[in-house]
Amino acid sequence: MPRVMWESSEEAAARRDRQKQAVLLWTQAAALDFIASLIDVMRTAGFGVALGGSLLRGDDKRDLDLVLFPIDATGFDLERARQVLRNKGMNPLWYRHEIARFWALDGSSDDKHVEVWGWENHRVDVFFLK
Repeated sequence: MPRVMWESSEEAAARRDRQKQAVLLWTQAAALDFIASLIDVMRTAGFGVALGGSLLRGDDKRDLDLVLFPIDATGFDLERARQVLRNKGMNPLWYRHEIARFWALDGSSDDKHVEVWGWENHRVDVFFLK
C-alpha cells in the first residue's frame, strides 16, 4: 500500500501494522455505546453522528459504519473531525483516495467519502457526508 504524502515510511509501516490488528467483531450494543461516546465531541467539530450498515439489524459485524454529517450546512471541517477521531483514540487505516483506488480496481466509479479507521482492534468505516 502506498504511503500518504505526509507520512514518513515509519508512519506508513505503523499504519499497516494497525490495519492487521483491526479484527475484532462489533456487536450492536458495543456499536451503540461507541456512537454515544462520540455525540458530544463530534458536535464540537460541527458534526452529528449516526450508525449505518448491518449493525442496525443487530448482526455482529467486522466493521462499524459510522456516518458523520455536518450539523450546519455552511461548515465542513474535515481535518477538525479527523482530529476529534484521533483524540478518541482512533487511527486512520485507509484514506479516501486509497479506498477509491481499491474500488476503481473493481471497476467502480463510486466517489463517496469513506475512510477506514481503527479503534481498540475494531474496524470503523467512516462515511463523511456534506
